[in-house]
Amino acid sequence: MVTADFIVLFASLVGFSLAIYTFVLSDYKKHISREASVKYFYLSAISVSLILFAAALNYLVFETTSFDATATSIKALAHSEYFPTELMFVMLAFFTFGFFFKLAAYPGHL
Repeated sequence: MVTADFIVLFASLVGFSLAIYTFVLSDYKKHISREASVKYFYLSAISVSLILFAAALNYLVFETTSFDATATSIKALAHSEYFPTELMFVMLAFFTFGFFFKLAAYPGHL
């Protein structure tokens, strides 16, 4: 399935961010609107880069960007002696922090 992929998730987040960025900048004559759009642009760039780095780590560990294949690989590796727990936790941390930055739920987003 094409929609269950990290790359599709990345592209949809970037497209969604550009639409909101344009909406925030729609009243560009006000200083506060310009400031908010620049802040949103920078925070969006940070969050998308974290999610993209998580997708790159996922590809490094599991050699796929598909959610289904990743879940299958995790189930298969869970019972073997080679289980890359460190990279998986780093990948999960980057994805979680990036997603929370996108939702503005991370405490340091202001």
